[in-house]
Amino acid sequence: MSHDKIVAIGFLTRRDLSILGEAFDRQIPVPDDDIFASLLDQLDRVEASPHGGDVVIRTTRFDTKT
Repeated sequence: MSHDKIVAIGFLTRRDLSILGEAFDRQIPVPDDDIFASLLDQLDRVEASPHGGDVVIRTTRFDTKT
């Protein structure tokens, strides 16, 4: 197992992977079974807007009921 620190986790499409190229070989495929549907729905509600040289992230209160 590698001792590299994880600095980012992302959901990438096949198009994203093709843009990154063959050198990007550390992806883990996730089955398309809606296991992340709730998480993606909540992430879609996050609003980010530029503010000077920074970014402001605004969220609404997420429904955490399952």
